[in-house]
Amino acid sequence: LVSGSTVLPTIQHTPLDNTTNTMDNYVINADITPATVLNTNALQVLWNTNGSSTVFSTNLMTWVTNSMYRGTIPAQPLSTFVYYYIYAPTKAGYSSADPSNAPSVLNSFEVALPFELEILGSPGSYGSVNPNYGITSYASGATVNATAGLYSEPSNLVRYACTGWVGSGSAPAGGNSNSVSFEVYTNSSLTWQWGTQF
Repeated sequence: LVSGSTVLPTIQHTPLDNTTNTMDNYVINADITPATVLNTNALQVLWNTNGSSTVFSTNLMTWVTNSMYRGTIPAQPLSTFVYYYIYAPTKAGYSSADPSNAPSVLNSFEVALPFELEILGSPGSYGSVNPNYGITSYASGATVNATAGLYSEPSNLVRYACTGWVGSGSAPAGGNSNSVSFEVYTNSSLTWQWGTQF
């Protein structure tokens, strides 16, 4: 591949989730390839807080390691929506973006209020669960993918099996599986149910 190649860059980026962070820069990581065609001095994160498809602030991305490049967006006040895309030009003047149809479509996240999710177990905190037992804070609108192991490790010749869950707040009221996904919009709880297997 040479500088005149019409090969377009490939951008792999996981969009940022909602955050409670109002103090530190928001870090934008992306794997961008192939390096042989990239104009590495012009890789950019373009962003705004109003969703405009024409007016953006611009921050350069810098090389981190291998094919990873990093840019930042300054911290924003609570309740701010941040819209952004990644722009990757080539030495020959071609370019790619993430999202691929930016700037008409943009990645976005909200600087949101924090809510607490408490993970419990009944009749006890058995087995391996994710998130772990206890209280975890999430930004409003964050997606929780909660799971529990099918069985606990045997203890004193007793093993427990997960029989489902009971939820409150943003968590669904209940189910008989060992996994559940939901978005958090208020303080919530999820109680894994365990039955004696042997």
